Parts: sequence; C-alpha cells; structure tokens
Amino acid sequence: MFFLRLTASILFQAGAPGGREGAPSIPPATTRERSIPRAAPDTRELSPPRLPPSAADERPPPPTLAPTVLERSPPTTTKRHLVLPLPTVKTEPLVGFMLGLRVTYAYRPEPTEPNRVYLALSSRVSLSKVHEHGVQLNLHDFLHRGEVFSLGFSVRLDPRFPYYGQDQRLRLDDRSLEDPTFLIRANTYGGYFNFQHVLWRHRPSDPKRVPGALRALLGLTYNLDTIDAGAATLLAQEAPEELGRTRRGTLRGGIVWDRRDNDWSPRWGGLHSATAEIGGPWSLSSTGTWARLNLTARWYRPIISRDFVLANQIVIDSLLGDVPFIPLGQMGVINPIDAFGGRDIGRGYVRRRHVGRFKAVYSLELRFEPVELNIRGHLLGVGFKLFTDIGRVVQPEERRGSKLLITGGPGVYIAVDRFSIIRLDAGFSPETFGLFVTGEHTF
Repeated sequence: MFFLRLTASILFQAGAPGGREGAPSIPPATTRERSIPRAAPDTRELSPPRLPPSAADERPPPPTLAPTVLERSPPTTTKRHLVLPLPTVKTEPLVGFMLGLRVTYAYRPEPTEPNRVYLALSSRVSLSKVHEHGVQLNLHDFLHRGEVFSLGFSVRLDPRFPYYGQDQRLRLDDRSLEDPTFLIRANTYGGYFNFQHVLWRHRPSDPKRVPGALRALLGLTYNLDTIDAGAATLLAQEAPEELGRTRRGTLRGGIVWDRRDNDWSPRWGGLHSATAEIGGPWSLSSTGTWARLNLTARWYRPIISRDFVLANQIVIDSLLGDVPFIPLGQMGVINPIDAFGGRDIGRGYVRRRHVGRFKAVYSLELRFEPVELNIRGHLLGVGFKLFTDIGRVVQPEERRGSKLLITGGPGVYIAVDRFSIIRLDAGFSPETFGLFVTGEHTF
C-alpha cells in the first residue's frame, strides 16, 4: 500500500509540474538571467531635434524687457472728427460770472495721436459787461513734415481793467481791490500767426516711448489797445502817457522742444521753449520800440500710478525798451497770459495784481484723474488737483523791495473727449481768495 501511494505521488508531480492542472508553468530564473540588466526605453522621439550650427545662429534672440513709460490708456472711442458745442461759465474776481458758448472741433486720425486740426470759437459776456470773443486754429503736420501752423483773432472789451501800480509793498484788502481808483477801461483787438518748422525729430526704438520734435518758431502778432481812465484813477496820475491808443506789432522767433504724450492733458513728457519778440515802428507800425525774452520749461511725470501726474513749470520773462502798458502784466511769447495774479499764474491774487518788467514763476500741480465715463458717446474724465504758484515780480529801480509771492489751493477739472478741459481752481493768497472757472489747463 505504501508503494502504491509513493508511485501515484511521483506520477502526479511529473504530469503537472505547475502545481495545479491547466496552469502555465513558469520556470525559475537562472543566475545568468538575473545578472543581465534591462534595456532602457528608447526616448529619441521625445527629445527636440538638434539644429545645425548655421540654423542655430539664425534663431531670433529672446525678447528683452525695454524700459517703458506709464501711458494713458487708449480711448475707447474711435471718432476721428470730434465736435463739441458747450455752454461756458467762467468766474474770476473783478470780472464776475461770464456766460457764453464755446464750439470746438478736432480731427485726430488715431485716438493716441495729436490733433491734426483744432478749431475753437468762443464768445462770452460777464455780468459786469466784460466781453471776450475769439477764434483759434491749429494745424499739425498739415504738410506731412511735422510742422505746426497756429493763428487766431481775439477781442476783449473790459470796463473793469485793474491797475494797482508798481509798488510791490502795497497790500490791499478785498474792498480796496475793487475801488474805482484802481479800475480803468481797456479794449484790445488783436491777431497772431505762428509757424513751427521741424529741425530734428527724436524717434525712439521702442514704439512705447514718446517721440519728440525740435522746432524753429517764426511768427508775428498785432494788437490795438484803447485805454481810457478817469482823472482820479491811479493810472492817470502815475502814467498818463499810457492813455489813448497803442499799436503793438511784433515779430517772433525761437526754439521749441515738444515731447508730450498728448497736447490736451499731458501725462508724460515735456514742453520747453526759448523765444523772443521785438516790436518797433518797422514791425507792423508799433507805437514804441520794445522787446520780450522768455524761457519756459514744463515737465509731466506719472507718480505712484498712471492716474497721478506731477506737472511742473518754470517761466522767466523779461521786458526791455519802451514797454507798452498791457505787456507789463503778461508773461509768454507764444500764448501771453496775465501774471502775476489771475486765472493762470498767481491764482489767489486778482488778475494783474503785480506788474513789472521782470517776472519769474514756478508752478506745480499734482493731478489725479481716476474716473472716466462714457456718457452718450462722449468720454468724461473727472480729475482733482492741488496746485501752487511761487513767483517774483521785479522793477529795475526797486529790486530789493520786491517780495516772494506764493499762492495755492485745490481744484477739480473735467476732460471732455480728451481734447477739451473745464477746470475749477480755488486759489488762496495773503490778500484774498479767488474762485476761477475756465477752460484748458494752465500748462
């Protein structure tokens, strides 16, 4: 019995070596098979192809981050022809409220380009019967050479024209500033023509950078002043020779460097000029022989973010010769403005509060324009600002007696379609407070 069981066991192992019937047998691995390593998978298809040396040299270099400037976001409007009729309200001490109409037209091929054509017609009359009427036309790159043509005509009838004398030490209060002794009648009729020819252009390699142009300025201007004052006024007592008619014909010239990102409300760049004008009997029959020299520098830079803009201006203005009465209270050659005092320079003093032959002014504005709305197809940008004007007016005979003039205050403005500005400035000075509502930035 023992032998039968042993024989069956041997036969069963010989017929089913896998241990179970029908299961495949897996022979044990030998020592040689364990010593052979497994071949690595072929990954040649996954690696990038190698280029020959000539092809590798032709590959473009990796992009580099060029320095850029903070730019104004492009407008959402694509209008090329912009027409904006607006009722205007202006206010200024001595002038009072002015009501009128201003119609502006601008042609801009691209939203970020300067205005190729800018035309403004305005007419205003104040409650104190001060009239301001004018036409202004600017043509930019009209001949496709980067040139600028500008011309204009204006009429101002002012029965409350101020003259406070040339004594810088005199201090007046609100009531004295409107005393009839200091008020005269002055009417001015005038026109101008300017041409700026490109001498050199700055074309940055980075298209995001702002280009610039150096231009030569040539122009002429003519104004007819009619001044009338009573015998009791200060002008009749100090300078009776200024009464009557005065012809102011001048020839202009100079150099202008313009590198602003736009000309209606700059956020980056600069506008600098060195200009002069001269008048005499040989220049459009000017009454006297006189000259003006002017240096102006303006910078615009975004700070913190693109919505904050720091605007700076330095102006030095000097008059020589037999200077007429009106230019004594003005600054500038290309666009003369009242100074020191008024809605542009010395905001807080009444207009033409300090007059003289030599003037130096530093102005600073911190502008913040966080909101831009699209209302019935028009872009309205709302901005806020803080400003200060620091200046000095010097007479040749009393240089030591002149004092430093400081004004400042807050303001708010609206930019309509990014080419027309309406601003409200509240200016404070040691003498008085002034509220000025007018158009366009001061600089």
